Amino acid sequence: MKRLTRDHIHHTFSPSHVPTLFVQQNENFVVETLDCFGGAITPDNPLADPPYRTLNPVTGPIYIEGAHVGDVLAVTMHDII
Repeated sequence: MKRLTRDHIHHTFSPSHVPTLFVQQNENFVVETLDCFGGAITPDNPLADPPYRTLNPVTGPIYIEGAHVGDVLAVTMHDII
């Protein structure tokens, strides 16, 4: 199964970001993400000063083969760990 790891993040949404994972329609895959603070707050450091300039990192982009601009995509999350 394909996996997109959390080291492929961006802090903006932009059409200029190059896809980091290519999948077929109806293909299952795994996406690793960071929390909204980018992992800055941990059990060992619960009061960390969040990196406000890099809040809400996004993993990807993911290219869905056969999808076109304007298509509506249905996504099913099978598990959250």
